[in-house]
Amino acid sequence: MHDDGYAYGSWGLVITMIAVSLFFVLKFVPMRTRLGMRSGGALIAFIVALFAEMYGFPLTIYMLSHFVGIKIPLDHISGHLLGDLISTLGLGNGWAIVMITSNILIIAGIWMVAAGWEKVYGSQGKLVTDGIYRHMRHPQYTGIFVITLGFMIQWPTLATLLLWPFVIWMYVRLAKREERDVLQQYPEYRAYMNRTPRFVPRLFVGPHSPPQTPMLLLLIIAVAVTGTVHDRALSLGPAFGAAREAGSYHECDPINHKGAHHGPQI
Repeated sequence: MHDDGYAYGSWGLVITMIAVSLFFVLKFVPMRTRLGMRSGGALIAFIVALFAEMYGFPLTIYMLSHFVGIKIPLDHISGHLLGDLISTLGLGNGWAIVMITSNILIIAGIWMVAAGWEKVYGSQGKLVTDGIYRHMRHPQYTGIFVITLGFMIQWPTLATLLLWPFVIWMYVRLAKREERDVLQQYPEYRAYMNRTPRFVPRLFVGPHSPPQTPMLLLLIIAVAVTGTVHDRALSLGPAFGAAREAGSYHECDPINHKGAHHGPQI
């Protein structure tokens, strides 16, 4: 039995979030090669581990509470462990900082994946070096890195901490493999590689680069949306503090708790 503050066990929501994420992955990050399928499998494992703990079973919180002795309530706000750490260190409203930062990263990453897919889909099999590909050679993979980083900030778990470096490594390998394959058919691709970063775009671009307005608007929208989260968190923060001092904010040991193809395109 759990009391009314228990925020987990929503397995229907877990399945829904995984299904939505899989639709996004399978549509925008096709896995056409064996290495591509392995990389996609690592990403899917990350997604399953993330949402299983976010809404299903809080394994990381159980382990921290039972083995380390850190008392973490089983409400959903306390599951944002990095936010709790920021607040404990007195660096500000941790929950608001985490939500704003992670949401901006997730939205920006989705935009990069979608923008890369749009260019590839419209290329009709030709080599893509314009648009978002003008700034990085693998925008879809960069988008995956940014999205998963955003979720790591928002909801870190032991499982995702172990899986995240593996996901990055798999997609770095895939990008290098794709580049070798393209160079065999298009030797001129070498010049594009020399002037364009693989994953991280340069901070300063030339005068003939396309405008950055879409990305800027995306970030502004993300800040505007999460601004409401910030205001709500600021209003809740003192209330939680007062509740802790009054003894009405229950903390317990949870163990005993009751109550189209990405990258170089040819």
